[in-house]
Amino acid sequence: MSIPPPATLREAKLSPWWPQYQSASDLEYKGHVEAGTWELVPYPVGKNILRGKWVFDDKRGEDGKILKFKARFVAIGSSQKFGIDYEETFAGVVVVKSFRIMLSILNEDPSYEMEHWDVKMAFTQAFLEDEIFMYQPEGYEKKGQEKEICKLRKSLYGLKQSARNWQLLLKSYFLQNGYFSMHANNCVYFLAEKESWCMCSTHVDDIFVLFNKAGKTLRDKLFESILSAIPIENLGPVSWALKTLILRDRTLGIIKISQEQYTLDFLEKSKAACAQQKFPALRAPPSNPNFPENCASDSLLDAVDPKLQKQFQSDIGAFWWLAQISRPDIFYAVHRCAKLVQKPTIRLGQRIQKIKDYLSLTSNLGVVFQRHPDAPTLSGYVDAAFAAEDKAVSRVGYFFLFRGNLVSWASENPSRIMTSSTEVECRGLVHFQKENAWHRQFHSELNLYPVAEPTVVYEDNTASISLASNPGAPHKKSKHFGIEWAFFKEAVELKEIVPLFVSTDLQPADMMTKALLSQKFSLFRDMMMGEMRLQMHFDRRTQVTHSVVHSKMAIPLQAGGLQLEQRHGSKA
Repeated sequence: MSIPPPATLREAKLSPWWPQYQSASDLEYKGHVEAGTWELVPYPVGKNILRGKWVFDDKRGEDGKILKFKARFVAIGSSQKFGIDYEETFAGVVVVKSFRIMLSILNEDPSYEMEHWDVKMAFTQAFLEDEIFMYQPEGYEKKGQEKEICKLRKSLYGLKQSARNWQLLLKSYFLQNGYFSMHANNCVYFLAEKESWCMCSTHVDDIFVLFNKAGKTLRDKLFESILSAIPIENLGPVSWALKTLILRDRTLGIIKISQEQYTLDFLEKSKAACAQQKFPALRAPPSNPNFPENCASDSLLDAVDPKLQKQFQSDIGAFWWLAQISRPDIFYAVHRCAKLVQKPTIRLGQRIQKIKDYLSLTSNLGVVFQRHPDAPTLSGYVDAAFAAEDKAVSRVGYFFLFRGNLVSWASENPSRIMTSSTEVECRGLVHFQKENAWHRQFHSELNLYPVAEPTVVYEDNTASISLASNPGAPHKKSKHFGIEWAFFKEAVELKEIVPLFVSTDLQPADMMTKALLSQKFSLFRDMMMGEMRLQMHFDRRTQVTHSVVHSKMAIPLQAGGLQLEQRHGSKA
């Protein structure tokens, strides 16, 4: 079991790795001095003086081994006062679905490249407009000037406005080089000149750069421009980002994203934290993360120890990170748990434990991207469950695909009670069209893959398809559907979307709205996440017949002699 990093400077000094942490903190302090992050001034009477703290961590590779030790001096921004120490604070990051779209585009052509750039001490590169004072870093008080105070000249990690200041500075570098910020996602930048193009996305101090063969000139110009202003490092082809392993095989046209190491680390820490708590066992197979719906209502169960609520919240937060990036198969189950966390019960503990058991068996699963030349540019599946949850609450869910690859998904409850299965299915189509509008806007700005044709959405409810496709006065049973339904019908009329029927037995979005039997759940999971397509691809290459595989038996990308591109120096 890995030892957690020290929480304070005092703990760091008692750590067996203190020499490494001390070296990292010396380097951090030296960087601030050289960058002129602050200047020492006499104690300012009547001013709000912030305190700082040292934060220690270690950087691990995709195999879980420590690559280096890190130390960062941060401000305790909770003591800042609005209107005095800060005003605007919002700073965005690249939307995860935009990142998956970039990976899907990368996979379209073996000559495309996607690099990972890392900015050193990113927040301290931006100058501060507000007057902020801080005590000197603990352990590094300047000799003879111990009572003097740091007046910040540049942003510091922990300040409420630091992320915003850095984002505005980074955006200015892109605009100076001719890139435009996309309206669909302000943290994605794009530039095209004749046959060359370059696309960049930013996530705090990480920059992901996608470009075609002719676009290398644009990429080189941008890198040199940023490097001349701030310290930046090219970590090579993207292979480890957002705690996600990215595997690519150019020849077969396969990319797989997986969070196996993150999952295993989480399960190990969680096992230690919950060692004292035992929940009644479930009579349900661990090959499915969903909780049996025929169990008693949560309201009939005894509450657990209130101290466990914090642990439940931590577990669900970790689940969400997985569900949002590479594990749509647990999205529905996690959403159900998140709704119960404010009033934790034994049943919630069982739900959480079931997801952990499932993850322990399927930690190697992830989303697979493959080339599908004949697939429509945009398509998807939508489904709904009428009054399937407590208090007659319904649920809608969908999968959204770009050129046959899964790039977006959701499972949520409508804001009000639905009165029929047709109404909730129509509401699902509305939610899908909102997502579709975003994707069409995104691709119309890029113009790499035109979306002149309507988006194809597969629905298993004939009544909703009929209502959407046929003009005329509202039916007496649908007259209350509201403005949102008019929004969807207009999209159909404008040929932005076309709903088509698919049998319930072939409706993978079914797994986003209800608990399915394990066999059907596994089938839909592998259809959407690409594991089935990957297996079929592997079968064709090796001329070996396999049944559809699941969990730990899934053929990993290392099999079959696939040549994978990995760079161990990539930043987590």
